[in-house]
Amino acid sequence: MRRRLSATLLAIIGLGVPVVVAFMTRRPADDRAEIAPRPDTSAPSPSGPVPGPAPSGGIRILEPHPTGVFAAIGRFDYRFRRVLPVLGLALVIGLNIWAARGGGKLIQGGWFIPGSQEQQEVSLVADRFGQQPTTMLVVYRDPDGNAGSDEFQAKIKASLADVLKDPVASGLTTYADTHSPQLLSRDRTEALAVVNLTKPVEDSVEDAGRLASEVHPPQGVPTQITGIPQVYKEFNAKIEHDLVQAETISLPIALIILLAVFGTLVAAGLPLLMAGLALPTTFAVISILANVTEMSVFVTNLASMIGLALAIDYSLFMVSRFREELRHHSVEIAIERMMGSVGRAVAISGVAVAVGLSSLIVFEASALRSMGYAGVITVVSTLVFGLTVLPAMLAMLGPRVN
Repeated sequence: MRRRLSATLLAIIGLGVPVVVAFMTRRPADDRAEIAPRPDTSAPSPSGPVPGPAPSGGIRILEPHPTGVFAAIGRFDYRFRRVLPVLGLALVIGLNIWAARGGGKLIQGGWFIPGSQEQQEVSLVADRFGQQPTTMLVVYRDPDGNAGSDEFQAKIKASLADVLKDPVASGLTTYADTHSPQLLSRDRTEALAVVNLTKPVEDSVEDAGRLASEVHPPQGVPTQITGIPQVYKEFNAKIEHDLVQAETISLPIALIILLAVFGTLVAAGLPLLMAGLALPTTFAVISILANVTEMSVFVTNLASMIGLALAIDYSLFMVSRFREELRHHSVEIAIERMMGSVGRAVAISGVAVAVGLSSLIVFEASALRSMGYAGVITVVSTLVFGLTVLPAMLAMLGPRVN
């Protein structure tokens, strides 16, 4: 949730700056699909009459519009250039609000293949010995080697009193209850307490932090908390930290490279703007999709890498081509010509990437299948914003993109 909100904020800031620049520096000049040829200032022919002054303002000549589907999309983008960025931002915010209120949870598992030998063995163990409950494990250390004493075991139970009051906890097993050697180390310096939980592993991850805070270690007794829910929670936190760190490092580097390529901050910021719109949209759709199918936690890494790369790559081509076309054509024609050439190439490239990633969907393991879904969603989100919002932004900026 925090990642989605931060990414949405990035999109708002990134989208707002070029819009403000465009409106603050807007000129009343007409930027329709017309060109005004320069008046003829060449020397008159010795045998001919002296030409009179050129008409004030010159003669406006209509430029021919490019033809084709993507050129038509460019005309649409130009016509609604002030509406499309607002709709794009509204889409991002709306999807993230929906995901925050009704999004599903990403799972750690999903590597079992239904009907495989591994799955059959797991089912056999559950049938023979019963379904093993989800547990939180607490390890207590007594350097004196008296971890099995009644006094030390009493301290263990006292430290877990608040945990047992939690509705998620269903019971406690200690060495004092069973005298099982599995709950005591051989040198009797460590004792293990097992807290049974009522929820499955995936549902217990969100409770792991609260349960850990309810453990009150005895004074002077080193205590460690583990268990599958705790491990998954730490794993999720590590993934989120690594993603934030990766973007913190990669985005400034990407901005420096784009500045070197374009030479202006506005042009360099547009590719990052596309990433700021496509990524939170992708994360929101993935969260919503998690309600109907299993989605692995690893899809966030995949979506982040692919989304950032495609957004920068596609925007780089489109902005560069627009600047080239703008040297010889009006803003409207430049948008249409850009979409008719680079826009079409970007769309074909995106479809090819999506088809390649969709091959993961045929795998039976839900973790791999979810990566295929995430990859296709990422490509589609990038294409939608790249073929609508980006041309609209370029149309509003016009020559100010330079």
